[in-house]
Formats: sequence, structure tokens, C-alpha cells
Amino acid sequence: MPLTLKLRDCTAPVDLFDLDLDALGGRPLKSIAAAPVLIGRRREALGEVFAASGKADGRWRFEGDLRRVDGMATGLRGATVTADGPVGHRAGAQMRGGRLTLEADAGPWCGAAMRGGAIEVRGDAGDGLGAAYLGDTRGMRGGTIVVRGDAGSETGSLMRRGWIVVAGDCGPLAGYRMLAGTLMVLGRCGPHAGAEMRRGTLALLGGAAPLLPSFRHACRAEPTILRLMRHDLATLGVNAPAGQVDLWSGDLLKGGRGEVWLPA
Repeated sequence: MPLTLKLRDCTAPVDLFDLDLDALGGRPLKSIAAAPVLIGRRREALGEVFAASGKADGRWRFEGDLRRVDGMATGLRGATVTADGPVGHRAGAQMRGGRLTLEADAGPWCGAAMRGGAIEVRGDAGDGLGAAYLGDTRGMRGGTIVVRGDAGSETGSLMRRGWIVVAGDCGPLAGYRMLAGTLMVLGRCGPHAGAEMRRGTLALLGGAAPLLPSFRHACRAEPTILRLMRHDLATLGVNAPAGQVDLWSGDLLKGGRGEVWLPA
């Protein structure tokens, strides 16, 4: 049985950025309830805003309307975390391992600067999915993010490694200043995709707004890696379209070593 944290009535924003769920594993409920979190501008005990029940065996479940709860599962290393309601900013940021499942929507900066592990968002995701923090030079550096709904702007901005899949539509500036890694969008992608990208792959299999003029058509093919990715997605219940794609090289203003795949 996972340890369940049910949100009490709370109108102030709650930030769980410093809550180390891996370190709390195995501790008694009393010790977990006393862990400090930020409520508004004050540091208070976790038990002030969440009612805890169950056993801390490495599995955690958050319940309630969590839109005002930021920083959930920040820096996660090995635990399994589930949230049954919509969550706020920075869920799964800086993750290094473990698994985060969000059964509803995720706020901005979900998975920002993550290095490993897996995030699944069964609703929509906000801006900055898997991106870099403002002022940072590296975004996602490893791991996997799967969004079954839509994603906002600047998805995968400054992405360095890893794999992001958006089953729905994606906002503008997808893969902005991308350094490496793979961003796959199965729905429609907004304008300016791949702007200033240096390397990496943007698989825009649902089509996109016209690319910037600094992208050049290279060839039409069905990359082997695309077939492998389709197979992996099928195991998750996500169906990617089959067939050849048009491969575009860019951004030529940044060396032209990135790839954008569009439906043939």
C-alpha cells in the first residue's frame, strides 16, 4: 500500500521543492508529517497541508486538487509517485530516476532540467515541458516524458538528451535552441519549431506550421530509429503514424546539424 498524502483545505500556494521523497521512504508517519515544506512564505510541517496515511514503502500517492502545489517529486531518484489531480509548476523537475505519473494536467516546467527517470502526464502539460529553467543553459538531460494530451510553448527548449513524446498538439517554439535528444509530437505543432536548434531530432508526425526559412529539405525516408520508437510507443498504448517522413536539416544559422521529420 502506498503512502497517501491527501490535500487538506489550503488556499496558500504550497512548494514541495525541498521535500525529498526518497529520503523519507521507510520513516514513520509522524516523522513524514513533520517534514518542512513552504506554505506561502512560511515553512510549515507537511502535515499542516496533507493528511498522511499508509506506509512509506517507496510508493507515494498525492490526492486532491493540486494546482497550487508546486515542485512535486523534484529531484526524485528512485521512488514511484502518483498524483490523481492537476498539479502546479515544476512537477518532476530535476528528476534523476524513479517514476512520476500525473493522472490529470501538469503545470508549467514539468520535467524541467530532468536527468533520468520517467514522467507520464495523462492530461495536458503547460509551457516549458522538459525545458531549461530561465537563465539556465541546459534543459532535459535524460529520461522520458510522455504526455497523452497537449503541451504548451517551448517544449524541449535547450533539451540536451532524453525523449519527449506529446500525443496531442504542441504550442509554438517546440525544440527551441535544442542541443540534442528527441522530441516527438503526434498532433499538430505550432510555429517556429526548431528555432536555433543545433542538434537533435524533432519528429513532428502530425504536421506543423511552415518551418523557418533556415531549414532545408534533405530527403524522404523511413529512419530505422522511427520504427523502433513506434514499437516502444505501442507498448505504452500510443500509436504513432507509420510510413516515410520528409527530413529537413537545420537550423542552418546554427550549423544545420539538427533534424526535423514531417509527414511525407
